[in-house]
Amino acid sequence: MTGQARWVRVAVLSGVIFLAGMLLCGAVLVANAATSKHAYSTVKRVWTETRFEGHWSATYDTFDGLEGTVCLLREGQVINLSYDLNVEKGMLTVVVIQPDGSRLWTKTVEEPLAGVATLVTKMAGRHTFRVQGEATSGGFDLTWNLGSGDK
Repeated sequence: MTGQARWVRVAVLSGVIFLAGMLLCGAVLVANAATSKHAYSTVKRVWTETRFEGHWSATYDTFDGLEGTVCLLREGQVINLSYDLNVEKGMLTVVVIQPDGSRLWTKTVEEPLAGVATLVTKMAGRHTFRVQGEATSGGFDLTWNLGSGDK
């Protein structure tokens, strides 16, 4: 076999290995996307947001994905949560998640809804206020005041 023929053979084999690797990577990406709707991105269009201690609000033309903010709380601490959820289309879920990943409170809406909730933390640590949009437009306004609780 000549040097040129060997070089062509190596180049073809390298190309085949490269293509097989690309196909495998593509298959993994497709499989991950199929199992998790928001595996790689959050879509926000015309998103206007305000965050400060005890308040988080946003308005948007399109929101599809997850966003969150974290508070460090004590066990037994009272959270007085006021919410105003303006859903024009799609679905919006608001969740308060405890440090162990369990849900302390959840509200899912497909139309505008306002209300209040009084929550008591079951453990100390980082609690997450999370919003999940599913092809939604509108906005949300969350305000919370922290009480001392019994502990």
